[in-house]
Amino acid sequence: MLSGAVPMEVLYLPKLSVFNVGQNSMSGPFPFFTSAALDYLDLNANSFYGTVPTDIAELYPNLVTLDLGNNTFASTLPSGLTKLVNLGKLNLEFNYFIGTIPSAMGDLIDLRELYMNDNNLLGLIPHSIAHSESRLTKVYLQHNQLSGSIPETLSEIPNLEDLFIDGNKLTGTVPLELCHKDLNQIHFHGVPFSDSRDRCQSIACPINSKSEFGVFPCIPCGHERFTPYLGRNGQCLVVHEKHILDTLYQDTNGPDWLGGVERWYNPNVPVCMYEGVECNNDGHVVNITLPAMELHGTIPSKLGRLKHLRRLDLSNNALYGEVPSDLRFSPLEELNLGGNRLEGPLPPLLCEAADINGNGQDGDYRCDVIVCSAGSWHPFGRAEPGTSCFPCHSDSGMLGSTTCAVQNLFSMGRNAVQETHVLYYATIVIFALGALAVFLFSIVTVRARRRNYNATAFKSMASDGDSFTDGYGNMREEELDVMSYNPPVSSAPLSTSSPPEMSVASTPIPEPSAISASTVTRRSRETSPTDDPDTQDLWLDVPKIA
Repeated sequence: MLSGAVPMEVLYLPKLSVFNVGQNSMSGPFPFFTSAALDYLDLNANSFYGTVPTDIAELYPNLVTLDLGNNTFASTLPSGLTKLVNLGKLNLEFNYFIGTIPSAMGDLIDLRELYMNDNNLLGLIPHSIAHSESRLTKVYLQHNQLSGSIPETLSEIPNLEDLFIDGNKLTGTVPLELCHKDLNQIHFHGVPFSDSRDRCQSIACPINSKSEFGVFPCIPCGHERFTPYLGRNGQCLVVHEKHILDTLYQDTNGPDWLGGVERWYNPNVPVCMYEGVECNNDGHVVNITLPAMELHGTIPSKLGRLKHLRRLDLSNNALYGEVPSDLRFSPLEELNLGGNRLEGPLPPLLCEAADINGNGQDGDYRCDVIVCSAGSWHPFGRAEPGTSCFPCHSDSGMLGSTTCAVQNLFSMGRNAVQETHVLYYATIVIFALGALAVFLFSIVTVRARRRNYNATAFKSMASDGDSFTDGYGNMREEELDVMSYNPPVSSAPLSTSSPPEMSVASTPIPEPSAISASTVTRRSRETSPTDDPDTQDLWLDVPKIA
C-alpha cells in the first residue's frame, strides 16, 4: 500500500497521462503535475486535502476521468470543472466541498457519471444539468444541504438509470415523470413495485415519512411526529405542540410579555388555553395571535413543525433576526410579521409557499406578500395580492416596516439642518451683495451730483467772459473739478505750464481786491497709468476773487 506524498519525480514526468493511486494511504495537498497530457486522475480513498485548483481545465484539458472521492478536500467546487469538455466521470463524494452546484455543469455533454454525494453543498439542483442531449446515467447528490424542489427536467435525461437525492432539504413531491422512468431499480432487485407511487419512493421517501436510507420502504410518521423533507434518513422528529409553544415563550422573553399570559409555560395548562392560541376540534393549534405583546427575541424555526397552524400573527413586537425558512412547512394561510426589527433576506422557498396571504392566487409568487422588503413599507407590513409595498426614502434594512415615519423624520431632520446651513450662508451672501450695491449706488450718486455741479459752474464761468472760455477751450467740462468758486469777473487770458503741475498766472485786475488761487484738479483717464479717477495728472491754479 502506498503512503506519503506524491514523489516529485512523478509530478515532473513530462508525458504522464494516467495517475491512479486509488485505495491507498497517500496524503498531501492536491498534486500538481506538469504534464498537460494527463487524462486519467484517480486519488480515491486516500488522505489528500486542501483545495482543488480553479484552473484545473487549463492545467489538464484532456481529463476524461477525475476521481477525488473519499478524501478531505475542502473548498467550493472549482469553476474550472465546467470547462473539462472531455470529462466522462466526475467523483467528488465524501469530501467537504461547499457552495452550490455550478449551473454550467450541464455543458459537459460527455459526462456520464456524476458523484457529489456526502458533502456540504447548498442551494438548488440546477435545471441546466438535465437536458435531452445529456449522456448522464448516474447522478448521486444525496446527503448534502440542497434545498428547493426536484427539477422535473431530470426526466428529460434519456439514459438516466440512477438518481439519488435523499438526505437533503428538498421539499414538495417527486415528479411523476421521474417515477415512470423506473430509476434505481438495480438497488431494489427482487422488490415488487405495485404503482408509480412506489417507484417515486425508490427515489426519495415523501414528507412525513421515515426510512433507514431515505428511500423505499418508507414508513409514515405517527400522530405526534414530523419530517419536513423528502427522503428523510433516520427517525421522524417528535412534534409536541406544547414544547414548541414553550420554545416560542422562552425565545421571545415570555416573562416580559404584556397582558395576562400567566397560562403560558405552565405544565398544568394545555396549549389550547394559552392566551392568543386557538385550537381546532381535535385539539391541535391552528392560530397563534400575539400582536403588540412586546415579544423580544427571535422567531423559533420549530413553529414550522406545527402541522395544523393556519394563522400566525406576531406583528408589532420587537422580534429581530431572520425569518425562518421552516415556516413554509406549516399549512399557513395568514402570516403577519410586520412592525418588528427583522433583517436579512427573506427565504426564497417561503416566498414560493402557496396560499400564504393569498400568495400565488394570480399566478405570481412574490416575497412582499409575505413581508415587505428592506427599504419599503405597508400599513400591514406586507402587500396585499395584486398590490406592492411602498418605497421608503431611506433604507432602514428592516423587513416588514409598517411606516416610514421614523425613517423620514430622521431624514427630514437631517435635511432641515442642511437646509438651515444653506439658508444661513445664502443670507450672508445676499446681505453682503445688498450692502455692496448700496455702497456703489451712493458713490455713483455723489459723483453724478458733483459732475452736475461742476458742469453748471463751468458754463456759468464761461458765459461771463471770452477770455476765460478761451483759456479753457480745449478742456472738457466733465474733466474739471472746481473746489471753490465765486462769481467770476473779467480777467486776462490764462497761461499754463506743463503737467503734472501747471500754474496759471493772471494779469492784474483793475479792481481793488485781493486775489487768491483755488485748486482745480484735472482727471485724465486717457493718461492715467492706474486708471484711477482720483489720480492727479494736472493741477491748475484758478484765480479766485476774494
